[in-house]
Order: sequence, then C-alpha cells, then structure tokens
Amino acid sequence: EDIKNISKPLLFNLTADIDEQRDVADEHPDIVAQLLAVIEVARNDIGDIDTIGENVRFFDSEPKRPDLLKAKK
Repeated sequence: EDIKNISKPLLFNLTADIDEQRDVADEHPDIVAQLLAVIEVARNDIGDIDTIGENVRFFDSEPKRPDLLKAKK
C-alpha cells in the first residue's frame, strides 16, 4: 500500500516549485537519465522492494525475503 506505481520518471525544480506542481522531466532528459543510472547502481548495491542487492547487510540471523532468495537460484 505504501508503493506508488509511477508510469514515467518525474523531475521537479524544488527551488522554483517547492509544491512539485510542474514536472520538468521532458525538458531535462539528460538529468533524468543521470538520476536513473544512479538509482540502478543503488538497486544493484543494496537492493529494492523486489531484489536483494549484492552488498545488502542484515543485522539479525532471521532469513530475509526467502521468496527472493529462491528466485535468484
């Protein structure tokens, strides 16, 4: 319930539009591409809602997301 499906990336100029009313992604595809690349690096590193990243660290001995661990094998 906490996850929103966003059909396309959004980009806002928070200096000029603190209320995030005007999406400027189409005007700055280079910035959107840079941000998406950074996001992908983070997903590979620490994971996401549907993946376990290469460098994820767990702090207890309980199994973590066994559904995802089975899918990786």
